[in-house]
Amino acid sequence: MGNTVLQALFGLAADVRGLRNRPLVRGQTPVIATYHPLAARRRPHLFRLLVEDFARAVPYVGGGTREAAGTTQSVGARPSERGV
Repeated sequence: MGNTVLQALFGLAADVRGLRNRPLVRGQTPVIATYHPLAARRRPHLFRLLVEDFARAVPYVGGGTREAAGTTQSVGARPSERGV
């Protein structure tokens, strides 16, 4: 998410460094605090942390497919491949 989104959701004092690896919820939605991908590109030492955070997100997004949403469509499939 990055600091900007965390601050918008949780208040001005929120920052990724302080909220990483902590259980966060906004309403009833679980939230994972992570560095913005561009931050990891600019500061390579953050890349490992970003990958760890993305790995923790997999159970919440159905492992990269739409199965969790009740369909078997692949994420990013072209409209012709989705039957649209």
